[in-house]
Amino acid sequence: MTHRLLLLLLALIPLLVPAQTPRDYRMGWRGLMLDSGRQYQDVEYIETLLDQMAERSMNVFHWHLTETDGWRMQIAVAPRLTEVGAFVANGKEQQGFYSREDMQHIVSYAAERGIMVVPEVDLPGHSGALIAAYPEFGCSHEVVCPASAGLMDFLCSVLDEVCEIFPSPYIHLGGDEVDHSVWRSCPACQQLMAEQSIDSEAALQVWFERQLVEYLAQKGRKVILWEDVLYETTEALPSNLVIQWWNYRSKGETGLREALRRGIPVICSSNYYCYLNFPTSPWRGYAQDRTFGTEDIELRNPSHLLFDTTSPLMLGMEACLWTDYNLTQDMLNERLFPRLDILARQMRGD
Repeated sequence: MTHRLLLLLLALIPLLVPAQTPRDYRMGWRGLMLDSGRQYQDVEYIETLLDQMAERSMNVFHWHLTETDGWRMQIAVAPRLTEVGAFVANGKEQQGFYSREDMQHIVSYAAERGIMVVPEVDLPGHSGALIAAYPEFGCSHEVVCPASAGLMDFLCSVLDEVCEIFPSPYIHLGGDEVDHSVWRSCPACQQLMAEQSIDSEAALQVWFERQLVEYLAQKGRKVILWEDVLYETTEALPSNLVIQWWNYRSKGETGLREALRRGIPVICSSNYYCYLNFPTSPWRGYAQDRTFGTEDIELRNPSHLLFDTTSPLMLGMEACLWTDYNLTQDMLNERLFPRLDILARQMRGD
């Protein structure tokens, strides 16, 4: 058996969980996202985190690997992504990347514990590290230019390698918080919109995302996008798309309801109360309105309260640990526990 085939079989283990375990869980998708783009964590910490997930019967590790502050995936066809992009920020633990061997090790280590690794390449915003490495692809310091010559071929070649490293049926392509104003002031983007009969910058994002989503469909992959792609356009979206609902603070249930209305599968990750980077008391950039404790999760978590076990479109829930404001590795467990215990219990249906 080749190493590639073994990785594929291991990656499929989490999808067979209902047949492999002695009980049925409330949610099929029981995930945790770690932001390694803003802050780098070492391989040993990630192994420990995977052990802690397995102890709680969590089965998806969503690995956020690219950001404006760092590109963490070694990509052979685009070496500057790590040669430059992994070192663009200079804060504590903000420099570094994972070699191909590191990532394959994490995939295998996770699969042995019944956990699927879903990588995230965040596009077209949050792309500052990519643009620092390849400035010809940028409209601004963190938003790529859809009209850039060669951009789509470049991204497809990168995704080819991502798919080689990560055999997960799912690839996450981000798509949140894109500053559309930079496209509004870009003559090349405006010309592209005219040529393609695209009537808004929001629709330009859908056009951009669609090409990558459909490319990955040809490789047998489903694509996850943050809920932002649903807004300001009613255009039909590709059938291999999954939406991750997150922006409860600003939009309430809108992302969830809109995805369900369009018949798109949803992962529930409402920032109230699944975002474990939110501290329990004000800290750095987190004011009082971005704090919460265990009681909030127990009694007021919309991802738990709105989850419908009878809907095949509601895949499950995912806790998210972003690392804004230099949330370093030594601080992570304090954010995770005991709040992750409650979220994991809600996912399992205990």
